[in-house]
Amino acid sequence: MQFLQLKALLAEINIYVRGAKKEMRKMDNAKAIYDKFVDGKHIIQNDMVNNPPHYTKNKWEVIDVLEEFFPTDPLLFNVGKYIMRHEHKGQSLQDLEKALWFLQRKINKLKGNHG
Repeated sequence: MQFLQLKALLAEINIYVRGAKKEMRKMDNAKAIYDKFVDGKHIIQNDMVNNPPHYTKNKWEVIDVLEEFFPTDPLLFNVGKYIMRHEHKGQSLQDLEKALWFLQRKINKLKGNHG
């Protein structure tokens, strides 16, 4: 009976250790993110959600320019977006083709052809 109790205890300890290791990895990831903060401004380098590098390479951030020029036109907004980032994301041809797709859609709407 002692052997089975010891085996059960070791199994519980193993589960605990695995959980602790998982939590340690989470903490290491959190520390790595924290270490990327810049100048105390809490801006994460290469933050692909808030400040993607393919939209922040120029003097003005792409979103600010697009909102200024196309505040109510999502089709032209997307045309501008794909043109402005095409040299910076590594998929230049694909981005220009997407811009063309949105531009053609805008032209079709202006002609009354919504397809």
